[in-house]
Amino acid sequence: MRLFRKPILQLSYRDRTLRFTPQGFRFFLLTLGVGIAALNTGNNLLYMVLAMMLSLIVVSGILSEQSVKKIAVSRALPRTIHAQAPFWIDLRVTNLKKFFPSFSLMVEDVADGRVTVGSHYVLKIPARQTVIVGYRGRFSTRGHHVFTGFRLVTRYPFGLFIKTRDIRFEREILVYPRILPDRFQEISNPSDQTVRHTVLKRASEGDFMGLRDYRVGDDFRLIHWKSSAKCSNLMVREFQTDEADHVVLVLDRVLPHDTTGNPQDIFETAVSIAATMILELDREGFQTRLLTQGNATPFGRGSRHIHRILQILAVVQPDALSAIESWMLTAPGQSYRGSVFLISARRDHVPGIPEHFTRIHVADFHRSSSQWS
Repeated sequence: MRLFRKPILQLSYRDRTLRFTPQGFRFFLLTLGVGIAALNTGNNLLYMVLAMMLSLIVVSGILSEQSVKKIAVSRALPRTIHAQAPFWIDLRVTNLKKFFPSFSLMVEDVADGRVTVGSHYVLKIPARQTVIVGYRGRFSTRGHHVFTGFRLVTRYPFGLFIKTRDIRFEREILVYPRILPDRFQEISNPSDQTVRHTVLKRASEGDFMGLRDYRVGDDFRLIHWKSSAKCSNLMVREFQTDEADHVVLVLDRVLPHDTTGNPQDIFETAVSIAATMILELDREGFQTRLLTQGNATPFGRGSRHIHRILQILAVVQPDALSAIESWMLTAPGQSYRGSVFLISARRDHVPGIPEHFTRIHVADFHRSSSQWS
């Protein structure tokens, strides 16, 4: 949060920036007027007033510098960040000075060079101590973002100046696509009666096969607690699966041409639908797979598999291809097991797509996007 959009008489030196507040600028003009009057009249009282006003300016600069110097800041990021979803970041602000505390600091977290993700005001940081603060941030778009560093801002002590210190602390993060909460049933069961509906079967509804050791990514609901207590090791129930437990998501990356909306926005909705379905299907126990132009993942489950797919969806971009070229690059010679959902931003027919695919018309969901906010 910037305190002023148009700074007055801004001065910059290395990683420091100094600018007047409106009150400070008026105080400076008043000091200048007193100085001119003192020189013209030679009045000793005016010289004393001028000295006092100049001393306030000097002391303000010294104390503000004392507040921002020798301050170290670090951040703790969450494991996953989704676009348009709030997340919490903890900041560790450490005063490295041996004797002097720092007062009245606004700590701003800066990303992509100039965008302030969040900020927190700290009243006092004692010498050689650390204060942990936090803020709630949000990224509006998916993809790669770079936390470029921190900005320390203070008006201490008299509010005449705003002193800023920039701290370089770069870290690149990958923001996953937006998730559409509570819309999985609507997405996986299109209202269009001409579209074939896929009947999804839970993976845990198959025939019981036995118990096995727990593996990372297994559903905790499948843990057999009595056997785990006897063996002193987590045991998971295993069921016989068939093709009904496998779901393939095919993401068409061609932008729509016959639409009144923004094609890029509709494509972003398509990516969000794919990410939402992947998360919900994995939570329900399905083996999932993603196919799109240039990327194909194997069937899998668990957190590693989900993160791999979300990383692909975070950076996927539309292609200016024809319908036939798009389909040939998406799944050349692929054999499909289980249910297949085609997520396409286009409304026209895509040649070569098997009839057993369940097609999701993204434009219909995009028009009702205000309901998801």
